[in-house]
Amino acid sequence: MLKLGRLLFGAVATLAGLASAVLAAMWLGQRHAGDPIGPWPLFTAIGIAVLALLLRHLLVQVIRARGDRALEAARRGETFTSGSSLTVPAGWVALALLAGWLAWSNGEQARNAALFFAGFCVSMAAMYGWKPILRMLRSEPLLRIDGDGIEHLRYGPIAWRDVAGIQLERRRVRGQPRHTLWLAVRDVRRYLDDAPATALTLVTIARVPGTGEFAPLPLPLDLFAEDPEVIQRVARALRQRHPALFLAQWSPHMAPSQVASALQREAAARAGGEAAATLVTVPAKTEAKVGAPAMETLRARAEERRMQSQRRALVLLGAFGVLGLLGLGLRYLA
Repeated sequence: MLKLGRLLFGAVATLAGLASAVLAAMWLGQRHAGDPIGPWPLFTAIGIAVLALLLRHLLVQVIRARGDRALEAARRGETFTSGSSLTVPAGWVALALLAGWLAWSNGEQARNAALFFAGFCVSMAAMYGWKPILRMLRSEPLLRIDGDGIEHLRYGPIAWRDVAGIQLERRRVRGQPRHTLWLAVRDVRRYLDDAPATALTLVTIARVPGTGEFAPLPLPLDLFAEDPEVIQRVARALRQRHPALFLAQWSPHMAPSQVASALQREAAARAGGEAAATLVTVPAKTEAKVGAPAMETLRARAEERRMQSQRRALVLLGAFGVLGLLGLGLRYLA
């Protein structure tokens, strides 16, 4: 719900911003022509844009606070679950309405509309399978992370003892953000065999080694209601509580031989008692005393500076928007 609201308010702010630009151009052009339309429509559009941005900003803060609570719970060993994002069923409903409207408005296009919607349903079923889709529609948890492992709608349960690394990948496809949680999994073929056949396109055959070796396994995250960054942090927190060897700096581009060598070094460091090289579980009693890594601290400071700049800009734009709305109201009252 929060992710869908953030998306909708962002879209409203974008449209209102575009309307503001158009109205500003019209106002300036007609002002020089001697027949101005007045600044009030422009101020109204600015006010709507600012209001949408403020609401989106509040939703972002709520999402961030909920993510912090989930991370604290994961550090205590509590189970984390996530259902389907409302953008998924909303997309299904929108496509169904579009197909119905095409069929109703033009009887000749009814067959094409039905074929289009049926083709979309078949493609979704081929990608994810019918069982996960039914779980989406029933609003059941699609992701579960606990002290024993992670259960994803595509691959089922994956035990932590078979996971040696975790990394979140962020990329853009046709302008849309895509998030994938990559896991270094031992004997990854077991999970690919249980997944839909199209999942094999995500990991090439050349990168699927034999039994006992580690290979990257992609877990798509954009279907879930929770933020991908929160899911990644929770997965790391719960994985690091498990005693099995873990590579904090693992990358999906590492070859199985590189992963094996890194695990050997990690095992030697643990056996030798080199606390600085230990990247495994932090004891529960001392976990609260351990500070965040330097990169996390720098990232948090940069994020705080960015949020402060956004707040200043929103306050300034909000002042103009409120003045515009007040002026519009006074004009209609007069």
